[in-house]
Amino acid sequence: MNSFKTEPDERVGELIEELDFHPLTAKIYVKYNGKCAYCGLDLLETTVKYHSGTIDRILPKSKYPELEWEESNLTLSCFSCSDLKGEYDVLESNPENALELLANHQENLIYKIKNELSKRMQTVENERIRVKRIIRGYNKAG
Repeated sequence: MNSFKTEPDERVGELIEELDFHPLTAKIYVKYNGKCAYCGLDLLETTVKYHSGTIDRILPKSKYPELEWEESNLTLSCFSCSDLKGEYDVLESNPENALELLANHQENLIYKIKNELSKRMQTVENERIRVKRIIRGYNKAG
């Protein structure tokens, strides 16, 4: 068997057949080339990164239960981005026509989520630095 598949459908099929991936999971992994849609982390680079991969819902299932398994609402994410995103609703101001917006503007919605996550990540990074300084005994300047 050819170990390098050039066609996305062939790669999806191989994931399903050889590794028993769920068909939607296989499609999402192939679509995003194994990288987090939000931060670009290569989830296939190491076992630890691979283990942190998750299928994320662009629109949260708590607010859009009818879209829980809608393919256009699914994306590949690392655990950190998925956790930071939480129940964030990128359509908060306009939840009507959610499926149509997903189908026609998925990339723009992911871009908006990336911007929100960037802000949240900076807050977490500032906290991490402060915790490190406190625990390791660094002064405020160091």
